[in-house]
Amino acid sequence: MIKRILYSCGTAITYRKKLFTAAFSGGFGQLSDIDPAVGFPEEIKVLALDFDGVLAPHGYPEPSKAMKVWLDKADKSGRFSRIYVYSNKPSESRRRYFQQNYPEFRFVANVRKKPYPDGLQKIMELEGIAPESILMVDDRLLTGMLAAAIAGTSSLYIAKPLADFSYNPVKEAVFATLRFVERWVIFVIGRM
Repeated sequence: MIKRILYSCGTAITYRKKLFTAAFSGGFGQLSDIDPAVGFPEEIKVLALDFDGVLAPHGYPEPSKAMKVWLDKADKSGRFSRIYVYSNKPSESRRRYFQQNYPEFRFVANVRKKPYPDGLQKIMELEGIAPESILMVDDRLLTGMLAAAIAGTSSLYIAKPLADFSYNPVKEAVFATLRFVERWVIFVIGRM
């Protein structure tokens, strides 16, 4: 974990302008606010979706109700050649949920955790597409957004992540604090 934190800090300096733009260009509220059929640039062929904060609050075993509706629309739209779930916590229960409900979706597994770009590079290799054809959707600047910057993929920062403080108050508080610290760090280094 220490090695990953040091890697994040070092590479964040290199990609500070991209991270600053992601953090302070407004980001996007929640993924469910975007129509999956028409709400993405045409060059985007593959989605890489983070789980915690994007598809569900932290610790949920499956997507939130609103995101289930969104995933159904995305699946039926035929808009994307593939949708991946790319989480630093790819639990077995989450994998089973997607196998049962969205068998065409894939889980990114057996790669180093974000911000290492390994998962996005694996997607590029599996799909045989250019990095800019992949959209990484994440609520964390120093994990998913940084991995996208390193890999050269497109990215969408979720500025209002899904949270449920009654379900998991400690984790939600920790991640809310981490997001605040990340924005502060990116603000400071982005102005260098």
